[in-house]
Amino acid sequence: MQKRLLTSLLLLLGYLLPAQNIEWVKPIKKKNTQFALDITPSQNKGFWIAGREGNKTFLAAVDSLGDTLWTKSYQNLHPQSYYLNSVFPAPAGHYLTGAMGVGSYHSGGNTYDTSLPFLWYVDYTGEIIWESNNLLDSCGDVSINDAIILSNGNIIMVGQFTILNAFTCSSSLVSFAVCVNPDGLKLWAKQYPQSGATNYITQVLQLPNGHLFCSGAESGHGLMGLEIDQNTGNLIQTRNLLPPALASINANFYYAYLNQMTDGSLMLSGSYYPIAGGTGGSYLAHLSPNFEFLWEKMGTGVNKHTVEMQNQKVLVESIGIAPYNKILFLHLLDINTGDTTWTVQVGDT
Repeated sequence: MQKRLLTSLLLLLGYLLPAQNIEWVKPIKKKNTQFALDITPSQNKGFWIAGREGNKTFLAAVDSLGDTLWTKSYQNLHPQSYYLNSVFPAPAGHYLTGAMGVGSYHSGGNTYDTSLPFLWYVDYTGEIIWESNNLLDSCGDVSINDAIILSNGNIIMVGQFTILNAFTCSSSLVSFAVCVNPDGLKLWAKQYPQSGATNYITQVLQLPNGHLFCSGAESGHGLMGLEIDQNTGNLIQTRNLLPPALASINANFYYAYLNQMTDGSLMLSGSYYPIAGGTGGSYLAHLSPNFEFLWEKMGTGVNKHTVEMQNQKVLVESIGIAPYNKILFLHLLDINTGDTTWTVQVGDT
């Protein structure tokens, strides 16, 4: 999704032009404990920004030149800690998703956070119109990785949460999807433990047949895609998303970023880490609408989000690993071949 790539650009508070030049860099608020977590375009050609301020949350609106129009803090809204991790536009306002810290529990000498996912609907001044937080039973630390609005107005949120095995005093991650209607009423919530291994749902999109499709990874089991009924959340089928070039590599995969192109094809990106140790790498693959691999590219670093550009080009967000820092790169590639047109180093993350 385009807003996900802009999230990384926001970490630099800059705006990248097609000529590969940074036009402006401006601060939002001057606090050491503050950082942005997501961004989405607004109707005035500016941006809405969701972020964290210590253990609380903030929302900011900036114009097309990067000047702050207003900021809103929600630190006194509830006694619990709130973490906004995504913001996306709705027909008459904006939806914000995140996790609400509700405490912690102890087991085997370890402390585990407990939190619940929440959804806010806010107007264009940042005022909350309604809140929906009865989305999952109380569980371990929650991460909402993606959310989309369907054509009927329903909202789908996906992510994972921590569950504790009381017998082994260990924890693992279980993926989930939640559907709420335009008024915030929960319609269904489902868990997808799959093989029982640690697993992550990274992104969700809607297929031409109306089904939901979630991309993700299972630790030690490769890359997966879950096709889900949008009306019930029931799992229809699981697809293997592992690029053929990685089939012989015994590796862990943690996130699988999937972006749907205008022609219905799919761009899959992410990274892998060999279980036996050593240096991992990145992968990028182009799939047909029927999930056939058209081409694949392997590289170093960590590939994240992709954005479809004009003239059959795709922009790839990549993190290069240096000895003491991580460097953000953007690569412009040909959609049909995967050949690189240009690469620009944006800065340190």
